[in-house]
Amino acid sequence: QTLKNPHTFIPIYLSEITSYLDEYKLFDVNQAGFRIDRSTCTQLYFINGISLTVSPFMKDLGVIMHPSLKFTDHVSKMTSKARAKVNLMFKSFFSSDRNLYSRAYSTFIRPLLEYGSVIWSPHTVTLANQIEAVQRNFSLRLFTRCRIPYSLYPDRINQLSLQTLEHRRFISDLLFLHKSVLGFYSYDHSNLFKLPPLPVVSVEPTLCASHCHLSRQPRLSISAPTSLFPLYHSLLILFYASNLQSPDLLLSPKPHPPNRIATKTTDLHRTMSKNIRHSLSLSTHPGG
Repeated sequence: QTLKNPHTFIPIYLSEITSYLDEYKLFDVNQAGFRIDRSTCTQLYFINGISLTVSPFMKDLGVIMHPSLKFTDHVSKMTSKARAKVNLMFKSFFSSDRNLYSRAYSTFIRPLLEYGSVIWSPHTVTLANQIEAVQRNFSLRLFTRCRIPYSLYPDRINQLSLQTLEHRRFISDLLFLHKSVLGFYSYDHSNLFKLPPLPVVSVEPTLCASHCHLSRQPRLSISAPTSLFPLYHSLLILFYASNLQSPDLLLSPKPHPPNRIATKTTDLHRTMSKNIRHSLSLSTHPGG
């Protein structure tokens, strides 16, 4: 019964925390906060007779943690701070040297957008675009300040020798995964490549039995493999490929231009037509 009710442990924890704070003189009323779980906390707790302020989130090592593990607030605050520093940079410098702005951005602004990205790396397009918009705005203002002709965002970052922030987060995730497997980090990663089975999906046939293949299998069970080590190997391949000089290895193969396909098709038809005419001439003149 005690284990099922975590609130019974709170007084014990508070007494230990109180003794620790009193010993090292770390207690501050203005910075005290408390967060227990996703449910609404209605019970008040006290340290040295002072009630603790209930906070819906907490900041741990510079990352704003939310009970629902959503980092929308962290991304919003991070991008706002980065935009403010971009404005300050363009107000402080009046040079037309693009290398100066590029180095200042890589040194003072981009680390704000990448700190702890392994923890909060966004999985939604909205948050990813919100982060990328900071670099988009910076590159556009740089081109305007240095009087460089306008170009699209991919061309701008290529001229500035920069990479997209999404690509840099991807490389950072691969590095973390690689170091975790090799034991550079001291934590239990035995369940890192394990996922629970996916739920069973029921498919109802909509066509008649004679034309519908699903009628023979009205229920499909989809389950994920317990171990995802092939995924790890594929990620490592992408990681090593990304370190090469050619970044096109990570991209899907480009289709041939239509004119090349047409040329090859035309040459193929010419070769076939020559072979057909030669075979017809042999059949018409068997003695020749």
